[in-house]
Amino acid sequence: MRHPDFSFRIGQKLVLIVGVLLAIASCGGTVGIDGGGGQRSDVDGNSAGGQNVGGTGHIAGGGTSGGSSGGAFTGGMSGKPTSAAGGTVVLATGGNKTTGAGGTVAATGGATADFCTGSTKVVYHGQLITPAVTQYYPLDTRNCCRSYGMRLHTSESLGFDLQVVVSSSVGSFNAGDYVLDTGTNGWGAGLRTATESMNTQHHATGHLVVAGDTPEVTPWQMGVCIQVDDTSTDLNGTQVYVPGVPMDYYDMRNRLGIWLLDDASTTAVAASQLPLDSLTLAAQPLISISYIEFVEQSTGWVALNSGMYSGDSLRSQLGQVNLYGLPFVVVADGARIYLGGFFPAISSAGIADPTVMVDNINGDGITSDGFTINPPYLGPTPLSDPRNDPRILKVLSETGRLAP
Repeated sequence: MRHPDFSFRIGQKLVLIVGVLLAIASCGGTVGIDGGGGQRSDVDGNSAGGQNVGGTGHIAGGGTSGGSSGGAFTGGMSGKPTSAAGGTVVLATGGNKTTGAGGTVAATGGATADFCTGSTKVVYHGQLITPAVTQYYPLDTRNCCRSYGMRLHTSESLGFDLQVVVSSSVGSFNAGDYVLDTGTNGWGAGLRTATESMNTQHHATGHLVVAGDTPEVTPWQMGVCIQVDDTSTDLNGTQVYVPGVPMDYYDMRNRLGIWLLDDASTTAVAASQLPLDSLTLAAQPLISISYIEFVEQSTGWVALNSGMYSGDSLRSQLGQVNLYGLPFVVVADGARIYLGGFFPAISSAGIADPTVMVDNINGDGITSDGFTINPPYLGPTPLSDPRNDPRILKVLSETGRLAP
């Protein structure tokens, strides 16, 4: 896969689009960027030998393409998370951007510039957490805005996960740096716990970064740094920094799916006796990756994007499942990975493949819709587990849907 190029041309200069660039110039003043040695530091319009720290750190590879070889963003905002070779990129948040005396771009309001650097982190009532982050496409703002969502997996530390929703009422998410506020610019952000209704958004301010290339066929990156300023919620004052997470893109919908068979009368037990490639799949997947919010690698939990597809909808589509199981096939990037089966709890039949217990599909339609794909087990010794096939993990990782 071709990784996004995080350099863009504005006028005749190549600049790196970041919420706020923190570039240290030896003589202060306006930040200068030059990937081929970093020999630019504007002081009253003059270059005084002010090298960017690390020389080629800000725009690697001669100042034209960071890519995976040099990285454009420290802390994982490139398609393949790699740090730039020197230099520091910081996403400052909140209010209006102002240029500091030492060449540092700072911000007024929201989280501080010092917070908005490094890896993903959350500060909640003084507690610092460094959670995993996944992304999803929220529909809670579908009547007013374009939106994207992030899930911070903070349950282990806080007892609940956090969800960030960033929305635009003025158009698409084009590459750029956006101040997040509910003022006149049309860009806003909200934070909620994953146990709260999708309609709940606690107002936050900060910055959004969108960067990438060819959005139809490759994932862009989205980074935020925000602080909640809603005194009506216990989340007031919570700070969230995410340097980068993939965004959904058009061709992504075909990369992963769970498919039923074309012949609905074929049971899982019968299908397990046939070669995987000999099975005829249904015309459309039962579950596409667009319906999935994240997959928890350690448990096999598949969290559904309940704004698009609920557990109740899944159970309705499955109908009354035969005691010998309803077969499904997991397909990643066009390759059939493994056979599995949906089974009712009262069934005593089994297959030497992963299974889903239909009775355990969660479908409250609000926050926790999903199901567990159980590992294969038949007899005293567990079999090899195809759920963590590298091809599946690759798709989940590249689409921002892989949780620990």
